[in-house]
Amino acid sequence: MVQDVVAQLRLAQKDTNIKAVVLMVNSPGGTITASDILYHEISRYKDASNATVTACFLDIATSGAYYASLAADKIFAHPTSLTGSIGTIMLMPSLDGLMGKIGVEVNAYKSGKLKDMGSLFRKPTPEEQNLFKDIIDDLNSRFLHLAQTHRELTKDQLKEVSSGRVFTARQALQMGLVDKIGYIDDVLASIRKQNNLPSETTIVAYRRAETANDNEYNITTAFDSKPITLMDLGPLSTASKIKAGLYYIWEPALP
Repeated sequence: MVQDVVAQLRLAQKDTNIKAVVLMVNSPGGTITASDILYHEISRYKDASNATVTACFLDIATSGAYYASLAADKIFAHPTSLTGSIGTIMLMPSLDGLMGKIGVEVNAYKSGKLKDMGSLFRKPTPEEQNLFKDIIDDLNSRFLHLAQTHRELTKDQLKEVSSGRVFTARQALQMGLVDKIGYIDDVLASIRKQNNLPSETTIVAYRRAETANDNEYNITTAFDSKPITLMDLGPLSTASKIKAGLYYIWEPALP
């Protein structure tokens, strides 16, 4: 999805008639790098154009999806949106118990004692757990710094959101994580007012090919029958496909 989002932003940048961009966000998050690339590309687009950027949260806009949205000038949330989950998680499947039951062992011959840290064939040592915590804390500090900088969170607000909890739209508004609550027509009305645009301003939806009955909610492409949101960071499709790694993601939201 990073490729699609960047392609859409590049198209918008080439069109000098574009006055504002709306990011329709519907994702529990994704990998830390995908989230950071999207944040960077949205920021780069804003610097390279005269257009404003508004994020519009749909069902879920948590963790990495919220991270990327911090680059927007304003954030709207639908009344039923869930957002937040600001934090970093490391997913590490473990097979040591299963292998013990079936009598299978894996021997690792390594150049250094920590070369196989994170192996799913054994439990991590206390030293490895501390090292992983340092990594998570380092990556998480970037997330918290961006949230505090862009949203101007107070010390108490930062403490609350750093717990990693999710918020309803109303709670997020009170916490300072979003600017307004509304529907897409409220978003468009706000953008028209902010940019002094007439009511008949053309709305352009970027996708791979045109589809029937186009409107601002239509985000499908001709190459995939499933709806694809602009800010889908590519969460894993099923729990059985979870890969070990570091994520800005709200894990319960995995389908």
